[in-house]
Amino acid sequence: MMVTLKGPSLIHVHLTTLKADSPGQSVFLASYTPWDDGDYSMEFRVDGFNLNYTNNWNRLGQHVFARVPVLVLPGSQSHDSLEQPETNMDLPATTSPCSHGIYGRWLADSEPTSQEADSTDSTPRNADTEGTKPAYVQNVTAAKYRWTFFSCARAASLNDMLWTLWKEAGVWEVNVIGDSHMRGLIVHLWSMHTGMSHNMTLVRHGDISYTLNVTAPEAAGDAPAGGNEVKEGVIRVKYNWLDGIYDNNVAGCTRRGRYSNHTTTYPTPSPTADVTVVGTGHWTFEFCSDGAVAYPHYLPHFLSSLHLLRPKKPAVFFGLPSFWVADRRWIRRTNAMLAYGNGIAQPLARHMGLSYFDTWQVTAPQYRATCSSTDPHYSCPDRNGGMRGEVGEAVVKAFVHFLALQLRYGTQ
Repeated sequence: MMVTLKGPSLIHVHLTTLKADSPGQSVFLASYTPWDDGDYSMEFRVDGFNLNYTNNWNRLGQHVFARVPVLVLPGSQSHDSLEQPETNMDLPATTSPCSHGIYGRWLADSEPTSQEADSTDSTPRNADTEGTKPAYVQNVTAAKYRWTFFSCARAASLNDMLWTLWKEAGVWEVNVIGDSHMRGLIVHLWSMHTGMSHNMTLVRHGDISYTLNVTAPEAAGDAPAGGNEVKEGVIRVKYNWLDGIYDNNVAGCTRRGRYSNHTTTYPTPSPTADVTVVGTGHWTFEFCSDGAVAYPHYLPHFLSSLHLLRPKKPAVFFGLPSFWVADRRWIRRTNAMLAYGNGIAQPLARHMGLSYFDTWQVTAPQYRATCSSTDPHYSCPDRNGGMRGEVGEAVVKAFVHFLALQLRYGTQ
């Protein structure tokens, strides 16, 4: 079940299972923090298996079984749980969202509707499934919301945030290791920054290297008389493909190394990287029949084996993004399991000295806005070799901002 608060902004509602008073009863605590006052609708949605209580599964995965009105008043005291059909919620007046690690949100671009709209858009398939030829399918779009940084975030243009990385944080090389969601992040970053196209299908299961030329912000473009102010820099981005961190034939796991042949090893981190970014989990929950056991068992070994804790060389764990496609049976890789995976990864990564980027915060409110009805990614290749997808763009902006802020100021 996914719960979303829709109104002036779009907010993912976190559910925590509580102990029920009687057998057969399910009780949840709904936690959420709105930062924009106004009228909201809390939508309860299940995209899961066998919704019609028959032997068939709900192929379309479109089932909203409840909507509850929520009113957010400015300056009132906040609540974390829904206790009655209509509830007054808090808009924190004295604490900025940035102090909670929240730097942006999905802000309404227009009045949201009660139903999400579908539109048809010919988009090449970008899923790591059987076959390599693009399949042009119906694209699923969400309500009209735009990822917007809070004023406290000190956000800037993509180039200016990359400049902060290069000039002020001293990051000249970024090494990214992970699955197809990480690949989409890197290709989308390169496409957004350069405006150039790239046939993503050519490198869908291989390593990638890009060069990003960054320039000084216009405000700082004029050097003092007689000075030699640097105005241009280069950031190298290296991506290493990773298909699984588990042992095949253990905990019901299969297909590790299917494309890379790394069945018992991991990619070697670049020794010259100034920061290493890793992200993994989707393969475990897709190809392990008992991912809830496999992921917490193998993740510590994976992080340790990569030797990420190099002195003065920062490392970041890229949290698992949400997931949705209309034609899957939702048996293993459910959002509930992915959220569980993040609950394992976040404290573990921080305990091992890694920073943690909360991808879920960006993707979960728009979890159905994937590339297509058969493609669970948020960064989508188009017919011309470029990249599209508002959620993918938001992830790129939020992640680059995170790196610039974390590596420059040492804050999350």
